Amino acid sequence: MSTGGCDKTPEKPNDIILEKIEEISFPATGFVSINPGVIYLIESDSGDYLFVYNHVPKTFQYLKFPSGELIHETPLYVDGPHNVQGFTGGRPIGQDSIWITFYPPAIGLINFKGELLSKTKIDNDLFRVTTLGTGSQTPLIRHRNKIFGAQPFFMNHHGMDKDDIKKHQLIYSYDYMSGSAQWYDVFYPKDYWDLGKKLTYYSWAEREGKIYIAPYYDHEMQVFDMTAEKVILKKRVKSSAIDKFSYVNVLPANLLEAITSTLRSDRYGGLYYDRYRDVFYRIFIPGF
Repeated sequence: MSTGGCDKTPEKPNDIILEKIEEISFPATGFVSINPGVIYLIESDSGDYLFVYNHVPKTFQYLKFPSGELIHETPLYVDGPHNVQGFTGGRPIGQDSIWITFYPPAIGLINFKGELLSKTKIDNDLFRVTTLGTGSQTPLIRHRNKIFGAQPFFMNHHGMDKDDIKKHQLIYSYDYMSGSAQWYDVFYPKDYWDLGKKLTYYSWAEREGKIYIAPYYDHEMQVFDMTAEKVILKKRVKSSAIDKFSYVNVLPANLLEAITSTLRSDRYGGLYYDRYRDVFYRIFIPGF
């Protein structure tokens, strides 16, 4: 893990010079292969921890930060009464609970022993959802007795047209008291495909009962109020360095073409909330 600064004057207006000012490293306990999509920093009264998913033993691990000491390990079973086949990601919420998502679309709850306590299918009436996921960019969020989750992908990118965008709801919730699920009318902007078929994905962050949604391939951000259960603000938040998004109107001829097109185009990255300074950071990645 490293932090970077931009304290040097770039040669060109849109050039960015990164300088490493600090690095934190620690030895791994055993063989570790961490999915960067499932890693969280947990700050608590007892200390700071990294929560990660280790592919090798198929476990969730709690690592003391910054020492890296393995504090606890939660197994993910692939058979038996507690199997989590189709697991796509998870996040600890509460003192003894980890909420996880599945393919086909479902949400479940396991305890620190890896015991599956509940699993509920999540359907959508407007379009066919094939999977649900959770990760560092779109973590599950608890508000009162509901777990809010993200669904940032188009299920049929090359088979759908522009009118189908208004059917792809971006947020759902699961009420763990009643066992019911609900989807909300939160969509990408109506002009999302006016210039071509852009890709889909977004990052989000929570602040004071509201979710701030920041697309990777669009300038407009939205604010969703979890109490009112609706969007209360839409605002164009454009970086001067982001002008040319990737348009994928047809399938790339091969993997190299797809990667090259992605690298040449601009996009945004993660949205992060700093609760100490009460400020958001939105990463941007210019093409090259």
